[in-house]
Amino acid sequence: MFDKLVESTSNKQDFARKGSFFLGTMVIYGVLITAAMVASIYFYNANLDAQNLELVTLVAPVPVQAAPE
Repeated sequence: MFDKLVESTSNKQDFARKGSFFLGTMVIYGVLITAAMVASIYFYNANLDAQNLELVTLVAPVPVQAAPE
């Protein structure tokens, strides 16, 4: 009979504990995502020193004749 009573006490301490875990998890995720972004910038191979500077021959477009009226 008494095992299904409505809880009437405040859970303020429990919410504070869960909030600190949540905040800690978000900080860890933020640090990991920031570290991954910085690492991706450092490990990206831009090849700025080995650019291909060959000149490409441009072909002019064929002139289109005006349609007869």
